[in-house]
Amino acid sequence: MNRSRVRSARHALTWSLVAASLVTAGGLVATDAEACFGTPRPPACARSTTLLKVSPAPTVLVPAGATMVSVPIVVRIALAGACPPPLSTTVTLTSTGCVPGGPGGSGSVTFPSGLPGTYAGSLTMTFGAGPARICTVVGTATTTWADGVTTSGTGDAVVCLVDPAPGDPSVPRLDVERLSADVIAAHPGDQALYEYRITNNDPTETVEVMITADSEQTARLGSITGVSPASGDGTYAIADPGTGDNFPIAFIEDLVPTPPPGHNYLLSDGTAEQQIGLGNDGAMIWLNQFDVLPGQEVITKVCAAFGTVPNGRTYSVAVYDDPDNDGDPSDAVLLTRTDATVAAAGSGTFEEVVIVPTVVGPAGDSFFVGVIMQEVDAADSPALLDNDTDTGRSWLASADEKCGANAADLAANPTPIGTTASFGLPGNLLIRAQGQVAVNLNWIELPLDPPGFSVPTIAKTVTLCPGESRVVSIASRSWLGCPPGSGCESRFELVGDYTDGSTVRTCAGAAHLVDASVPPAFDCPDGGRRIQPVRKDRGFAFLGTLPDWEVEQCVQVGVIEVFAEGVPPLITLEPQTDILENTGRITIPNVSSKGGPAALPGQPFFVFAEMHMNSVLPTVQTEIVELMLVGAAPTVEPTHFGVMVKADASGTGVPDDIGAFVEAMIQVSVDGFAIGGGGEEQHFPAQIDQASIDVQPLGPETLGLSFNGVFTGGGNIEDLRVLIDVAGMAGGINVAIALPCPADVDGDGMVGFTDLLAVLSSWGPCPGCPADIDGDGSVGFLDLLAVLAGWGPCP
Repeated sequence: MNRSRVRSARHALTWSLVAASLVTAGGLVATDAEACFGTPRPPACARSTTLLKVSPAPTVLVPAGATMVSVPIVVRIALAGACPPPLSTTVTLTSTGCVPGGPGGSGSVTFPSGLPGTYAGSLTMTFGAGPARICTVVGTATTTWADGVTTSGTGDAVVCLVDPAPGDPSVPRLDVERLSADVIAAHPGDQALYEYRITNNDPTETVEVMITADSEQTARLGSITGVSPASGDGTYAIADPGTGDNFPIAFIEDLVPTPPPGHNYLLSDGTAEQQIGLGNDGAMIWLNQFDVLPGQEVITKVCAAFGTVPNGRTYSVAVYDDPDNDGDPSDAVLLTRTDATVAAAGSGTFEEVVIVPTVVGPAGDSFFVGVIMQEVDAADSPALLDNDTDTGRSWLASADEKCGANAADLAANPTPIGTTASFGLPGNLLIRAQGQVAVNLNWIELPLDPPGFSVPTIAKTVTLCPGESRVVSIASRSWLGCPPGSGCESRFELVGDYTDGSTVRTCAGAAHLVDASVPPAFDCPDGGRRIQPVRKDRGFAFLGTLPDWEVEQCVQVGVIEVFAEGVPPLITLEPQTDILENTGRITIPNVSSKGGPAALPGQPFFVFAEMHMNSVLPTVQTEIVELMLVGAAPTVEPTHFGVMVKADASGTGVPDDIGAFVEAMIQVSVDGFAIGGGGEEQHFPAQIDQASIDVQPLGPETLGLSFNGVFTGGGNIEDLRVLIDVAGMAGGINVAIALPCPADVDGDGMVGFTDLLAVLSSWGPCPGCPADIDGDGSVGFLDLLAVLAGWGPCP
């Protein structure tokens, strides 16, 4: 690269970042990077403290006294580099305001934390006497380290103090019970499932409940005290340091795939000769019993035809288990319930309601599907009956008050469950169902996540009769690129309007923790396995297993060139020789080649790096298909940027059913090393001109990146180091990022006599050694041929 090339490349950089969303060379699209992209680790010692909290279930107020609330918390302490050990951590929670008013609360706990890792527990907050209220709580976790340095992480949650139910001071009037764990761990890229049961404990009043849930990333950039700015010591973030990376969420019913047409569970011929009603205001439940058919063990939809009833009337379809398989629903167990509204009353048309896939047991077991209608007028006859034949499998139950049907205990209804024939109505009800052998839920589609991605919020409304409960399920999904320790807190808030005109607020919450030790699900096309980097040769290897495939993805950097304004080339860096093992970082050092300091304060420099992505298998071809670029967040110093590289693979032996792609997340920063006046080491991060960053495909398997930088503080920089953090993800193929000149065993830019000697001296089994050029675990004739074929200067 000559001087004129530097200038032309630099002039092109501004254009290419502005046009980052347009098609680049070869039809490749460069876009903003996906989520979970934070700040790189400082070069000497990186440490951080992250606080993950969970909004607890609602707590009933203590009359005229203090109310104690237990808040689940998770603290993650991380370090990389030559750091002193952590000693202890203090977590403090303090309310910052309550709605509609009333005194706040606080609490604190200190625990020993002598090792990095994840610490889970709970903290008790004390609230003074006052009205029912929702209080916002801000938490801080502060870790003290052996050298006196402290690191802190913060976040917020909500605590709900609620009034008791009429006649029962031990339970909330509107209750929320978290059925899932308070913190759910899932592999990067997989979904976590939150489940709650909401219950109306008011004995006489019905409530309409607005449910809202959100999902907010917590692992942002923390703070640090007691560290010199030039020490090379500091904090780092595993999410966007300003706004966080907020995991997408969805109600589980919104992820149900469309079932096939038709019905395979039916009793009637589809034509009704009779309508059934109460003759008075009340509530009804009607259902059919079926035996599970082979290959149709999962119910995916329930269908019913309606008689005389207003369109728009709310009802629910339900699926019940028959625990003793006797065909009698007196002891039936409610498995799932889905709300709908009547749309084609009186037409004889079956209205289909897609439900969350529900397993009803092995072939031959008994189950029930039915309709629950809590509001039936005297003039209504909503149920339809085919009385041509009577199988004895259709059942009815009712109540003489609206909202009076007991869907959870059918035998406890005012008119207990019985066959239609037992009420003088022989025949078969027009209720049908669809069964399938197995059904997987759809996965939340992962949007691209530019900086400032807003907190996702979902909402829906349900109506609860007195004593009635519903289960609400919410899915949360992280990105495959999210590092372990990332987490999102989901707040689950309810506002209930009762029929007596009163309003009740309550809340709970859960958290989704990214944990690579949890086995991946491999259920979605853009998922896969997060792979831990380990040192191998002159680079990193990502070693892991996928279905039917072993993954070994190697990341190695080729030539890096650095130029300074007004001088000849400052450095041409050969393949890296200094690797910090097990930290996911490649450090590329430089010794100044111009007889003086490597860089001066205020002196601009230009960096160009080249990387290659190709398969280690000769029968497999790889092609870079995505380059996603993200710069430093506006809330932090512009000292880094990141690139996500995705390559598809094809060829002999590539398993089509696991995606056949690999991804590498690359973070780039520049460290300036100097010696202080007292002889101490000093580190100064370079400022990177974010508008100058250029990431381009140089070929199907080759990536080039370049940028401008400058050191703005400190003295002369004696040693400039390009730092590259890497992380690996795989959707399933054995792919390597290799050197552009693999036969250059000693990395001197030339294939020659020393490389030949290296091959001959390593002859024989030698897995992982540099002379094993073809990567087959042995140094032999093919490696010798590679040296001879590549003889001369590297391209």
